Amino acid sequence: MEGIVFAMGLLLVMTYLWIMSLFKKRQAVLDALGIIDSYVAKQTNLIDELLALKIEVSMVSIIAITRRLKADYKKLKQVEVTQHFVDMQTFEQLMQPILSKLENNRELTQQAAVFQTIQSYQELAELIKGAYQFYNVAVSEFNTAVNVFPGVMIAYILRVNTMPLYPIKRHLS
Repeated sequence: MEGIVFAMGLLLVMTYLWIMSLFKKRQAVLDALGIIDSYVAKQTNLIDELLALKIEVSMVSIIAITRRLKADYKKLKQVEVTQHFVDMQTFEQLMQPILSKLENNRELTQQAAVFQTIQSYQELAELIKGAYQFYNVAVSEFNTAVNVFPGVMIAYILRVNTMPLYPIKRHLS
């Protein structure tokens, strides 16, 4: 009888520890998303600064994507996180030719405000790359915990889902 009580107690403690581990790993993923979002918000604010400088660059598509990036999304919904990543990649692709055009315009780069904005944007882009890597490590650990036994059972009971990885290889190329 004592052995059964001990085994049940041990099982209960192990289940509790696994649940706390899942929540800790999920929180690491959410923290990483928060870091990425804060850097992206700073980047989109730099776009607003470029618009305020009245530079002759077509920014219509950039304005639409920055609005979507600034909008709230559900960080625990895989579909919404994936769409947010698609928007971030689209934003980067749209910004590349604009930044190249600005950097190649000697008259504009001699303006301190434009030069500062371009430099800040590029520094944030490097920080975001590191944040993507941190996010992917956190997601890998979380998804592994959710997909292995007994995590798969606990995740099913608690309705915890895996999270998408950020497609970092395409972003860095």
